[in-house]
Amino acid sequence: MLRLLPAVLLLTGCISTLPAPVSPEPAAQSRSLRAGFARVDITPPPGVGLFGYGPEGKRAEGFRQRLWARALVLEDVDGERIAFVSADLGAVSALLHRWTAEHTIGAGIGADRLVIAATHTHAGPNHHFGRVFDLGGSAVTGFDRAWTGELSERIGAAVREAAAGLRPARAAWTVFPVWGVTFNRDPAPYADNEPRWRPVFDTVAMPASTAAQPYSSIDPTWALLRIDTRGDDGRYRATGALSVFGMHGTGNPSANTLLDADLHGMTTQRIERALSGPVPGPHPRVLHLFTNGSAGDATAMPTDTRCPVPVLRNRIGPDAVLTILLGHAWAEPDAGVTAACMARSRRRMRAVADTLAARAIAAFRSATPRDSTLRIRRAFRTVEPGREPDFCTQPRVGVATAGGAPDGWTRFGMSFVRDVEEGAGARDTTRRDPLGRCHAPKRYLGGNWLQAPLADWHLLPRAAQLAVVRIGDITIATMPAEVTTTAGGRIRDAVAARLGEPRGSVLLMTLVNGYLQYLTTPEEYAHQHYAGGATIFGRTSARGFQRLLADLAGTLAAGAPAPAPDPGDMRVWLNARVKRAPSPDQGPPTVRRLILPVDCIEGVVHFTWRDLYPGRLLREPYPLLRIERQQRNGTWLPVAWDDDEHVEIRAERPLGRTGYRWNARWSAGAGDAPIRLVLTERPGHPAMESRPVQNCEHVTNR
Repeated sequence: MLRLLPAVLLLTGCISTLPAPVSPEPAAQSRSLRAGFARVDITPPPGVGLFGYGPEGKRAEGFRQRLWARALVLEDVDGERIAFVSADLGAVSALLHRWTAEHTIGAGIGADRLVIAATHTHAGPNHHFGRVFDLGGSAVTGFDRAWTGELSERIGAAVREAAAGLRPARAAWTVFPVWGVTFNRDPAPYADNEPRWRPVFDTVAMPASTAAQPYSSIDPTWALLRIDTRGDDGRYRATGALSVFGMHGTGNPSANTLLDADLHGMTTQRIERALSGPVPGPHPRVLHLFTNGSAGDATAMPTDTRCPVPVLRNRIGPDAVLTILLGHAWAEPDAGVTAACMARSRRRMRAVADTLAARAIAAFRSATPRDSTLRIRRAFRTVEPGREPDFCTQPRVGVATAGGAPDGWTRFGMSFVRDVEEGAGARDTTRRDPLGRCHAPKRYLGGNWLQAPLADWHLLPRAAQLAVVRIGDITIATMPAEVTTTAGGRIRDAVAARLGEPRGSVLLMTLVNGYLQYLTTPEEYAHQHYAGGATIFGRTSARGFQRLLADLAGTLAAGAPAPAPDPGDMRVWLNARVKRAPSPDQGPPTVRRLILPVDCIEGVVHFTWRDLYPGRLLREPYPLLRIERQQRNGTWLPVAWDDDEHVEIRAERPLGRTGYRWNARWSAGAGDAPIRLVLTERPGHPAMESRPVQNCEHVTNR
């Protein structure tokens, strides 16, 4: 969501033209399908702004689960390659995609064969959009060129590693429904859609307890591509999977202050650990790429897991708008209430992850990869929606975006600030629309006097990168937006019709290779709720993308080579450059590490130690630490690393030239057995163990 006060005061920057490195044409091959997987850490140092939640977005104090870029490179018998990346980010910018392609072209993967999908975690970093303010919205905003470059290098490294590790492979698709976990968070606009879209999986198959609204108003499709690769001994073994499933990455509420891979990360970690073998380790043998489907109105988090937001101290009239925007009029919520809310959210997240992982693991194990001759076809095109039929010529943002989503109100929505509420207050049915009613009935956030320069100066996105990829008998259409259930369903059906294929053979992968906020149907748009307000190219833009993707799919004739891509150059205004991610030369290069006495407070173990500054420490190889439990025979075995959902790591404060104070909290419960913290060995820093602590009983509400 957008900040109410766009940084018009910081309009310094330049237009950058982003060329698209196009992949070399594949040479004819005579081998089987080949596949390679890789995983690279993309966790930034604390200090960055967290994606999403607009004015409620926090500055990261540390991290809980690390953020990863997982890459899958596939090459078919004709030498055709495609790379999928599942990145633990709130969204992928077109800038990030193009810069990453520059790092992957040497591996035969140009922009036209590179699919970077965000998991949409609302606890990922901002600052890679190239704009004066981040479309993801946060109280901490701005474009960090250095971090964006580093992020593109890391994602590119994952793709290159996957390409270098290509091995003969077998693959199999399995598609199944997951009912009763996600539900429609905004059922009123959904109910107005005509004709009513129905998922491929009949609702009759739903459990009776979840057959009613809003659990039946989502797309339950989970598609999983299992891949086994051949080892040096000639045997095929499970290596990884690619999944598409629609679910918002909003497990963590807006009160969260830690970088975290959220629901997708928790689910993936369970899947990878279960499939990698009986002995858990920091580096899973089997990787799982989790990408989003039609998740624009699909969530797994009920309203009682959303935390309170600041409220107005007093009722202030419209003459005090500036005071409201600058934050002087807000009262912060009670810390105890917020802590209880965070605990409820974490419990719900674990329950959701347990359910989803169990379904995916069962589907993975039941799939039997046999087809080693799967063919890959892909079509790629860059378009400017404003120059296409069904789109408004200029993007505009509605006032409802400032109020927040139905399951995540901002302070402006909860305080009923004038012209921010959804519905009637967000619709303009009387005043003249400067763009010829194209955006009607949307009321513009800040008025046209403010949004016109934002669009004209390229501070709002102007281009969309679209791709259609066919793998075997499944076709994946990709979109750079958050797409609602019905809008996504109509796109899938249109693509299937153009291909002459069954409805269930087409998937929609969203939040790919860019970010244009939301995409709703015309019926949903008319409500001007949050998603409609954030559909920036007008009420018929879903129909426009539906046509564009169907036309692109039509170029994938059976048996024909992939069509020549139409990548096009792209212009981005690179402005408001700031340093949000601490630099790698922050603080002294070496310190004398020191572990302070271990505390156990209400079942949570607290480890405090002195180490490098965040800019250096978070660029050291994973893992940085592990937690060990002593066995009956006296040996110590690892039970967690610094990528565990029960481990929270915070950067507390600088200690001058002696280093930085860090704190790790482990809430999984130690029981009677002694536990200890181990700081891993790194160049110039030998391994170090803490004193053991025992009798730290687990507390269930943590």
